[in-house]
Amino acid sequence: MNTPPDLIGIKSRHLWIDAAKGGGILLVLLAHTNLAPAGLNPHPGNILSYLYYLMASYMPLFFVLSGYTFKDKTNILQLRARQLFIPYAIWCIIYFLLFVTSAICNNQIYPLYWCKLLAGCIYSRIDLISPYIAQRYPIQLPGAGPLWFLTALFVSYALYLPIHRLTGRKKFILIIVYLILALAFHQCPFLLPWSADTAFAGALFILCGQFLKTSGIINSLTIKSILIALAILPFYVWSVNINGGSGSMCERYYGHLGWYAPVIFIFMGASGSYLWCILCQILERCNLVKIFSKIGEHTLLILCSHMFFYILVAKCAKQLLNCKPNLHYIEPYIFIIQLTAALAFVFIWDNIKKRWSTKHRFLTFRVTNG
Repeated sequence: MNTPPDLIGIKSRHLWIDAAKGGGILLVLLAHTNLAPAGLNPHPGNILSYLYYLMASYMPLFFVLSGYTFKDKTNILQLRARQLFIPYAIWCIIYFLLFVTSAICNNQIYPLYWCKLLAGCIYSRIDLISPYIAQRYPIQLPGAGPLWFLTALFVSYALYLPIHRLTGRKKFILIIVYLILALAFHQCPFLLPWSADTAFAGALFILCGQFLKTSGIINSLTIKSILIALAILPFYVWSVNINGGSGSMCERYYGHLGWYAPVIFIFMGASGSYLWCILCQILERCNLVKIFSKIGEHTLLILCSHMFFYILVAKCAKQLLNCKPNLHYIEPYIFIIQLTAALAFVFIWDNIKKRWSTKHRFLTFRVTNG
């Protein structure tokens, strides 16, 4: 999600890639503040209807871009594990300590429940084992829900790697097997740890991203790439209309078409990601992507931290404004505060890293030169 250039073989960052990630993470924030439409279009006839079409591919977009920036190395899984599991563990600990501290302050001391929350973190699903069980016995660690993406992305990389390294008939057969497994797990009532069931679709999205790179149809903005986008657009709109447009993968929500939903969802996610990337390339030509690209450089940090700011702002609003349990009428303000706080956090983090790296280089220079 926030891949350094030296890990992906790109010497300089492409603004349109960061801009696409930035737009995607803004849609994530909108979804988590209940401002974006999900499922069947609940906003017919107004401007949010168009947002509905963007939401249809906002999660597949990150997998497709990960495939586009993928470069095979002998230790690629070790690099990805370090990049994804370290922030996952750190933020799980942060959210757990915040929850326990809040529970102790409110005199709600339930150690057994805390152990279940830790089990949920290890299992790495929004709802442990089954969404049906979780409806009656919710054990989700507050704020840690979006972290599912980190473990899901790692498992998707692990599943994609054999596809990347195989050739010919074996590669084609493995792709078909993954598609069949995605269809099978879509109807399974139990959720596997680390989103292993969702990761088969994730691996296929990574494959789509790698195809876009190797085929060259998205590496630069050309008349050909624009014509392909115009040809894809009506089919993308059709797929969103018949299958639904939430774009969520965290609970295997692929759409409303039953067994056909995963196939349509994969097409919808891949084509929507392509259209989004072409749009960002057009905006890059117009020099209109700098803000989005700056946000996109820090999607990983924003993904992990944004729910902390949402919970904090929501609790303050309830206390200061005496809000009802649903905060629907102040959610636009929560989104603005949430985004501002997340960007401020990113700015502070960047400065800390810059000062640390400068100090580290200075100390290295002193030791080396005696």
